[in-house]
Amino acid sequence: MIMTNEEYSDFSRNLFDKFEAGEMTAEEVYAELNKVEGVVFSGPPRRNLPEKTIEEIEEIKREFNIK
Repeated sequence: MIMTNEEYSDFSRNLFDKFEAGEMTAEEVYAELNKVEGVVFSGPPRRNLPEKTIEEIEEIKREFNIK
């Protein structure tokens, strides 16, 4: 999956919060972080990303309650 820098920050913060709360193991956090193929720090707005990438971003946001 590919996400923006802000989304990645929220995503990783959420993972580590779950880890600290005992909801996820370190291995589970590592596995989730490995799903990230790239972080877009600047560049094209989402509308220029492939539809599949946008769907993946939205799915992760729903899964981890990221706004």
